[in-house]
Amino acid sequence: MLNNNLNKKVSPADGGCWFCYTVSGDMAFDFEFDTYVHLECVRKALEDPNHPSHEEARFMSYLLEWDDNSPESDIDDNNMV
Repeated sequence: MLNNNLNKKVSPADGGCWFCYTVSGDMAFDFEFDTYVHLECVRKALEDPNHPSHEEARFMSYLLEWDDNSPESDIDDNNMV
């Protein structure tokens, strides 16, 4: 379903990223805002305090902890209990 909308503007209410309004397979779901996001979009919004969605990104920053490719990730998959 989501892959049919690649590179098209899609409302977050319809599965698009909260920040960029596009859909791709590398999205995370934020339960607080009940929306999908690209982790890269969260990072970009966090880096720029003047970004229109900077405050939302602050609430979503916990998602970066679960990203295996993120420098913020401190989870050791080999030692999970």
